[in-house]
Amino acid sequence: MMRRLICCLLVLCCLTALQAQDEKTGLSKEALKEKALKDIVALQNGVLIVRLPSKHKKIKELTRLSQSEGLSKKKRKRFEKTLKTALAEKEREERDIVNVYKKNYFFSDLLFTYDTSTVHLKEGHYSGIFLNDSLEIDPTISVGDRACFFIRMGSLQKNKNAPGRRVAFMLDQNFETLQDPFPYYVKTVSFSDAALSPFKPEALSMAGFRAGHIAKRFDSWLSYFYKMNIEKKEEEAEEDQ
Repeated sequence: MMRRLICCLLVLCCLTALQAQDEKTGLSKEALKEKALKDIVALQNGVLIVRLPSKHKKIKELTRLSQSEGLSKKKRKRFEKTLKTALAEKEREERDIVNVYKKNYFFSDLLFTYDTSTVHLKEGHYSGIFLNDSLEIDPTISVGDRACFFIRMGSLQKNKNAPGRRVAFMLDQNFETLQDPFPYYVKTVSFSDAALSPFKPEALSMAGFRAGHIAKRFDSWLSYFYKMNIEKKEEEAEEDQ
């Protein structure tokens, strides 16, 4: 009698686990796993769109200040110098981010655009906004019919009593954050970590160093998830034939 009761409880626990729903999505664990597998295949055959920081507001404000009427020669010269420095830093960071992604991320195709293009992307416009190797907008570059994914910086707090950790999230085409078991986030390094790291090349900006860390971690986790869930199943299917 006791053995039968234990068996019934075990079966009930298994059924409960299978039918359990994720609080955020309302999907069962099986449904989340199925979605994750579809997403990883879609990304592998699709494109990761990296949005470069344009620093649009900062550049616009510095431009306005440098062109203001009634400025003394000394102040105008100072604003112009600050603007020139900001533009140089922006160009350096853009180039660094593009280079480190190309050197560290291989799981899918890559496209680059500015963060100011986000509104166009959310409206479904996937052409006329992407950058070529010279970081110039090239109207011939398009997503086509491929699925596209994005990266967003944010904070992840797993423990309510602990501060959130700075992470990079993977977003789908609808700008929705992907969920477990998809490897949907990676931890980032802070600017202080980058500044103190003995592995940071002197010629690389801190923004580039952090982007390289994100690109490498995502490439590693995505490749591993794909190998263990897609390639492994394909190999097992071939063995059964």
